[in-house]
Amino acid sequence: MPDKKIELQGSFILAPVPVVIVGCAHKEMGKNLITIAWTGVDSADPETIHISIRPSRYSYGMIK
Repeated sequence: MPDKKIELQGSFILAPVPVVIVGCAHKEMGKNLITIAWTGVDSADPETIHISIRPSRYSYGMIK
């Protein structure tokens, strides 16, 4: 089977998936940093990303 060239269209992705550090603050709870492994790009225009945080994490209540 001959090798065929495949052209891929450009895209806005985070790959390989990086670990993202998110800073958050709350009036009563103070300040905190949380590392996020589940993240991705939702839109290129406007530039929007999403993150996933487990409800049991301290920062979840600060961000929610």
